Amino acid sequence: MSSRLLYTRKLVGVRKHERAELSDADISHLTDSIDRGQRKRPLGLLSNLVADQLPHCIAEIKRSKRLDEGGRDLGRSINGMIASADYEVQLLNLPQPELAIAKTDIHYLVNCAYQMSAFAGLHPVEAELTIGEELSRLARLSCDRKPSIEVLSYEDMILANSVQSNPRAYCLGAAGVEERDFCLGHLLIESDLQLPIDLYLNYVTRLTLTLANVLRYD
Repeated sequence: MSSRLLYTRKLVGVRKHERAELSDADISHLTDSIDRGQRKRPLGLLSNLVADQLPHCIAEIKRSKRLDEGGRDLGRSINGMIASADYEVQLLNLPQPELAIAKTDIHYLVNCAYQMSAFAGLHPVEAELTIGEELSRLARLSCDRKPSIEVLSYEDMILANSVQSNPRAYCLGAAGVEERDFCLGHLLIESDLQLPIDLYLNYVTRLTLTLANVLRYD
């Protein structure tokens, strides 16, 4: 993977049965905490790291005097955790939608390892190396099981991220809530877009069938 993007825009319609039901209370940017009422951890300890510990790890690295070493240490720690358990087998056996959340967890880690190293001033090639072979292999496998671009995508952050119950975020406190609210807002937009998308697709289907019948009788 030659490049990483923190936010990769990919407009994807939310399927009918996944449409968000949000109220004004869900967009809670005035609060400074996140209610994680339902734990969604398809990869066990690795998902725990993303959901609970990663924002603290990032804050600690940013406070340190050696950002480059902090980024490398984070990469080594993540790869050591992956090497200690058979996450590839877990990933291969996951059903949907757990697979989508697992892929999101993996790519949050990939993106974090790269971005923290790049933020510290490492050359892009060096920053890429901080991701590590174990995490890179798991990321490739996740894309094989659920085909997508090989970076953290809009779909990962908005549609697969369990933002309404157990959100993945990079920041702590109020900044983390703002990050969650960004994802929630876009999920609401996707939900509102789905109705005109469904109507358009229905119109195209009916038009196609009508034309096919006309051509058949001609």
